[in-house]
Amino acid sequence: MLTDRLRAGALEVAEHCATPFYLFDLEALGEGYREMERVWRREFERLTVAYSYKSNPLAAVTRRLAALGGSAEVVSGAELSLALSDGFAPGRIVFDGPVKSPAELALAAGLGVPVQVDSLAELDALLALPDGAPPVGLRLATRGAGGEWSRFGLLPAEVARARELLRRAGLPVWGVHVGVGTLSGPEAYREALVFWAEVLRELAKEAEDRLTVDVGGGFPPHGVPGLGWELYAAAVASGCRQAGPGPDGVDLLIEPGRSMVEAHGALVCRVAVRKARDGRDTLVLDGGTNLARTVKSRPHPIEFPASPTDGAGRYRLLGANCYEGDVFADDIAGPAGVGPGDLVVIGGCGAYDMPFAHVWVRTRPPVYALDGEGWTVVREPGDTIR
Repeated sequence: MLTDRLRAGALEVAEHCATPFYLFDLEALGEGYREMERVWRREFERLTVAYSYKSNPLAAVTRRLAALGGSAEVVSGAELSLALSDGFAPGRIVFDGPVKSPAELALAAGLGVPVQVDSLAELDALLALPDGAPPVGLRLATRGAGGEWSRFGLLPAEVARARELLRRAGLPVWGVHVGVGTLSGPEAYREALVFWAEVLRELAKEAEDRLTVDVGGGFPPHGVPGLGWELYAAAVASGCRQAGPGPDGVDLLIEPGRSMVEAHGALVCRVAVRKARDGRDTLVLDGGTNLARTVKSRPHPIEFPASPTDGAGRYRLLGANCYEGDVFADDIAGPAGVGPGDLVVIGGCGAYDMPFAHVWVRTRPPVYALDGEGWTVVREPGDTIR
């Protein structure tokens, strides 16, 4: 379901602006951030909430989180530069990801940005920097439900080798990253910490101050029934207690992305064409699925905000692009008589859809933001298609 604010905001902005456009609720983002922080601080007094830039690097989003006191998690030098320009101090940024170039590592080292090492090759490159290494974290590989190792992080033997290399260099381990992947259940976080218990205990004893334990992100989007952040915070706290350091003995770092922003963004379109095909009512929108690419992989709420859905109409919803697979929904309920000019809102577009969207045939749509009692332009439409 769309929130009342997004629904009303879509109607308001569409009275003044052409479709398609994105709409983001900055007010709800701030409320969600504060709620997430409150929930996790019940278990972990020393907490860092590092927003995952890859989820949506829109400046209006990232700068709002910086102003709220959040931190940033980046996976490239480009994102690192964005985070700095958005107001995050180097000490409030953590550099993650599977590939970091020598130039990116040197940039992080020069700034003192902690780097989460994903491979022994990366650690070798880091230790070879002429001006010294930044704070070093180790990403620990985790297993999936089928027992297979993740592509990310260091295997147990590689962790032992990495620790030896760091000891020789006289560098302590700043922290560990124990991420279990997108939308894993709470129990997976506890199990991952318990698996690495011996390493966590040893590193906690060796740490210069307190070991930072980063459990990544992958939490469900805000508001998913039965999967509140409380369950994840409790599972991580349980894992820390079983692993040894305990919630009071570590600095916890979480990397929310999708869970923080997905529900607060929407793509707003209008019906351009109504057709009948094979006995079905078909609506063609003025925006395509290239603007909301995750509709192919997960459910999105889709509404006709000008009229309450009475179930009298059933529609196939197509995009504006010139190919057969441009389909938003095969069968969706709506009011009877929907036709050209009627508004359609595709919710759940606050994460990944905006950065994943690509310009094709038409220019990139603008982004408007709800903030307080009004709305504003936060990104102008793109000016080229090539």
